[in-house]
Amino acid sequence: MQQNFQGTRLGFRRNWAMCLMVALLLFCNMGCGTGAIGDSSSHDRLTLGAFSVTREVFHDGLIPAFQKVWLEKTGGVVKFEESYLASGALSRAIGGGFDADVAVFSLDPDVEPLVKAGLVDKSWNSGPTKGRVTRSLVVIGHRPDNPKDIHDWEDLAKPEVSVVYADPKTSGGARWNILAVAAGGYWPNSVDPKTAKMDPVGAEKLLNGVQKRVTVMDGSGRQSLATFLRDSGDAIITYESDVVQCERLTGRPMPYVIPSRTLWIEIPAVEVVGTTKRNGRSELAKAFLAFLNTEEAAAIWARYGFRPATGKGEAEGLPPVPKGVVTVTQLGGWKQAREAVFGNDGLWSRGFLKDKPKAGNQPKASEKKP
Repeated sequence: MQQNFQGTRLGFRRNWAMCLMVALLLFCNMGCGTGAIGDSSSHDRLTLGAFSVTREVFHDGLIPAFQKVWLEKTGGVVKFEESYLASGALSRAIGGGFDADVAVFSLDPDVEPLVKAGLVDKSWNSGPTKGRVTRSLVVIGHRPDNPKDIHDWEDLAKPEVSVVYADPKTSGGARWNILAVAAGGYWPNSVDPKTAKMDPVGAEKLLNGVQKRVTVMDGSGRQSLATFLRDSGDAIITYESDVVQCERLTGRPMPYVIPSRTLWIEIPAVEVVGTTKRNGRSELAKAFLAFLNTEEAAAIWARYGFRPATGKGEAEGLPPVPKGVVTVTQLGGWKQAREAVFGNDGLWSRGFLKDKPKAGNQPKASEKKP
């Protein structure tokens, strides 16, 4: 059964212009320092690189909390230097010389080039959380009162529904989103994904049906969210955490549904040993990564719409997790899943290219640059 959730109105009210301005600000790649008053040695400084969706939870929640814990434990002051980029861009920046001590990505494949370059330890994904610090779910955001009666993926293929999502050719988040739709086609709600075989014909049919209803494909997930805030589209496919944070920042209701068969978005974080071995910050980096999986951190993650990296994923203030949620591992792992859906002859790619010559069905390109 699908889960419906009408987001609670949090934070302060803004007029329409302010809502749009805040949403647009969310796109920016932002770098800043956070620290308590007082001097700190070089070993009490940590450089964090993270993908842009996590900016608010780190800057406003997790970093201040860790600084307090570290001060109480050691008496030391930690100053953070923060940089927020698209996940792929962050990976390339670190590979090109950006000296992050800790890096947080939107998907595992962005870690792989750094492992090959010797900048991240090969065992980064060992341990009980497999290198992940949090999770989110792919959800469907809709208009207040749900006028188009949207409850699951099939509803997005109805002729009267218009859909907004980011372009998977430029957005890592969009790949998560489209893979979630594919999962709904691979395993209909009537079957158990643990025992039933994947149905690629069903997945392609569902992907094609939803793609035909897409009116705007932006370069990033945050741009898609801003497009939706400008009242374009009846529904948006996005991260649950994005919807929760948008409501938190703008005060604008952002209702959403969790499809019965959706996908876990598993978020990895790593120590960049190529940096910490040079600057002597390995102990501090490891302590920060460990903190991100504590109960205290879990409560902070939840306030921003993220869920625990392990267990059933239930979090205070968020709706229950459907029983049918699957992982990329169940899709065969990232390499197989990407090739099957986004490869030259992939399930999504075939439908997208087939419809491309038809001008009437073409999604509008966003005027904003990625």
